Amino acid sequence: TLGEIARLVNAELRGDASHLIDGIATLQTATANQISFIANPVYKKYLPLTKAGAVLVDSKMASECPVACLVVAKPYEAYAQLSAHFVKQLV
Repeated sequence: TLGEIARLVNAELRGDASHLIDGIATLQTATANQISFIANPVYKKYLPLTKAGAVLVDSKMASECPVACLVVAKPYEAYAQLSAHFVKQLV
């Protein structure tokens, strides 16, 4: 759930803590049950169009996120941590 993910990456959750997430994808391809991230402003143009269930963002981008977000200081590091967690679940 988003609540579990928020605890895992030490994020401030802005959204429904019970929302189920089952994977990770890019801003452009993510679906409602996937999480994405934005760490580079170059990809900001994709944020308003994302269909992700949630996005890992920094505090500067949080107000621009149209879906649930997990606010962290370093979105790429949180994404890496979350990726490792999903890989462990598959093994």
